[in-house]
Amino acid sequence: MASTGAVVLEPASPERCRRPNFVDPRYPISIAQSPYLDKRGLARRMPVMDALRMWLYEPDENPKKKHHWKEDRAGFEIVGHVFIGKCPRTMSIELAETLLNSGIAWSPRGWRDDYPQRIYSVWEGVLYRATPTNPGRSYHGFPEHYSRFPPGSRELRSQIINLARERNCEHELREWMRW
Repeated sequence: MASTGAVVLEPASPERCRRPNFVDPRYPISIAQSPYLDKRGLARRMPVMDALRMWLYEPDENPKKKHHWKEDRAGFEIVGHVFIGKCPRTMSIELAETLLNSGIAWSPRGWRDDYPQRIYSVWEGVLYRATPTNPGRSYHGFPEHYSRFPPGSRELRSQIINLARERNCEHELREWMRW
C-alpha cells in the first residue's frame, strides 16, 4: 500500500486533552479509541501484527553483488567451504519484496524476538530464505541450499511444499531441495 505523504503528529492542546472523545478530522476514530495511545495520550508500544505485517526487502549491499549474478537461473557459488546463493538476474527488488511478504515466517524454538528469524518462499521451483537485515523491519533473501534447511522441521517443510503446489512448481522444488 503506497503512502501519499507523511502524517505529522502535533502535540495536543490542553483543551483537546480534557475532552476524551474529541474527534480529530485527520483520523477516523476518536483519540480515546486510538490503539496507539494510552489513557494519558502517550504513545504505546504496538503489538506485532501477524497477517498484516509488511516487510521491506533490502539487499545486503548496494549495488547488490554478493547474491546476484549474470545467470537467468538461481544457483550457488562456492567460496571457501561456503555456498553463496545467487538469485537470477531477472529477479527484481519488487518481486523479491512480493515473495518476502507472501512467504512463510519461521523461528526456532526459544526465539524471543517479535519478528521471524527466517522467511521462506518459493519461486519457479527454488526455495528462497530471507534473514533480517534490519531486525523487525527488513529482510534479505537468497536461494536456500538443501544442506542448510533446518533439520526436523516437518511442519515447515509441508507448508513450503503446499506453497510450491499453489505456485505449480512442487516437482521442481522437490528436485531443488532433494526431498
